[in-house]
Amino acid sequence: ATDDILTHDFCRIQDRHFVRTVMLLPFHDIESCLILGIWVHLDKPSFDQFYETYPSGEQRAMDMQFGWIANIIPGYQGPHACCIQPRDGFKRPIIHAALEEDALYGLQLDGMSFEMLITMLEEYGHTGLSDQTG
Repeated sequence: ATDDILTHDFCRIQDRHFVRTVMLLPFHDIESCLILGIWVHLDKPSFDQFYETYPSGEQRAMDMQFGWIANIIPGYQGPHACCIQPRDGFKRPIIHAALEEDALYGLQLDGMSFEMLITMLEEYGHTGLSDQTG
């Protein structure tokens, strides 16, 4: 029997452990942000703590966790270390780039322009957007 699992929020494949999180990327001059769904690779004790506390919906009391972004983020070559901020109410944890020298760290602080958003979306495979926006 295998202990592998895959749900909307958790993935365990052999000795690798992932939690689904969100990364908030603010925009320049707009009080809004792009929300990316991100899988984060973390150690077994951290994964187990998320997994075991999930049914209660109360995770905010957990300590900040550390992990590595498992997704490819177009335009931002990895690897990316991140801090994982647990939240209550069955909300996915928020992640923050952990290292100041990481370009994602600056992007989370400084925000992105509309042009940067279009470029990122096109690199994700949404083609023709720049043609439509002028």
